[in-house]
Amino acid sequence: MRKRPQPDLKTTCFLEYRTYIRRSANPLESDLRWLDMAEMRLEEVKSQPLPEPEIRPRGRPKKE
Repeated sequence: MRKRPQPDLKTTCFLEYRTYIRRSANPLESDLRWLDMAEMRLEEVKSQPLPEPEIRPRGRPKKE
């Protein structure tokens, strides 16, 4: 019976680490893209004038 070769732990750990890094990079990139878009939209909103509030009468209505 032949003995299976033992995996090199340094190589195995490196491959797992590299896979982990690659999988975590995609969500980070999408989060950064979303933050960039939100920042651009905030600058657009800041440049717009504020809407005037609707003035409504206060208190009870007057008796007729």
